[in-house]
Amino acid sequence: MLSFEDQSQFDNTINGQNINLTSVSGFAPLSGNLKSSSDSEFEDTLVVSERLSKLLNINREVKVGNTVYRVTPNGTFFADAENYDLLVEVATEEFNPDDYIGQNNISGLKISHLQP
Repeated sequence: MLSFEDQSQFDNTINGQNINLTSVSGFAPLSGNLKSSSDSEFEDTLVVSERLSKLLNINREVKVGNTVYRVTPNGTFFADAENYDLLVEVATEEFNPDDYIGQNNISGLKISHLQP
């Protein structure tokens, strides 16, 4: 997962004219792991920005400052880096976000739930 020092560094990178991350060891960008857009069955419809897809890993994650973001079909989830395992757990299981947070009183996890 790529890690940016702060929001400013992330913004400068994504708004740059050329995003070249081939020199980042071990990083596999989401954009490099998608099938051709002519094969809509495998096309990623969650991340439509080509620039953003170059910064997300294959799990659609990026770290900005101390916050990890993960894009899913259920919305964009984010949490402090120390809550990464919980973020993955919550973002990958089917649930009602309001019920989950209410039942577990978790303050370190924030959810931006997208309505279809």
